[in-house]
Amino acid sequence: MLDPRPDSETLIEEILKRKTDKTAALKILDLGTGSGCLALSLLSEYLNASATGADSSEKALQI
Repeated sequence: MLDPRPDSETLIEEILKRKTDKTAALKILDLGTGSGCLALSLLSEYLNASATGADSSEKALQI
């Protein structure tokens, strides 16, 4: 099970405060994505967003 870190929650909250147009066509780049949970959180909020995630750890990408 993955537990979000407090700094991850703060990051998502800050993005949601700054990018208030939920229909904006955002392009999200998530470096060190791990499980991709941060990008997925943002994609669930922004209807027209797209995301690319990358991680140097193959093990992290398997989650």
